Amino acid sequence: GQLRFPAATRSLFPQEKTTLRVEVKGRVFEDVPWDPRIGEERNRSGRLRFGSDQTRALFAAGERWVVQQTDWGYLLSGPLTADS
Repeated sequence: GQLRFPAATRSLFPQEKTTLRVEVKGRVFEDVPWDPRIGEERNRSGRLRFGSDQTRALFAAGERWVVQQTDWGYLLSGPLTADS
């Protein structure tokens, strides 16, 4: 299970592979793998990997979330609704 982030949002995250601290729905996840997927041939969407079970429990396909960088890590807020 993974979340993909397009180039505009990917710029909020580190430019190298690393692990991050991420809060989603009031739950804090330590050591979430981040891969910016920046390559020589073409750039792809960056991705956070929570694991299949966590991803299914937290997110639905097609949802859009707000990403905020904080002093302790990253906060994902959402999902956004049609009127947000």
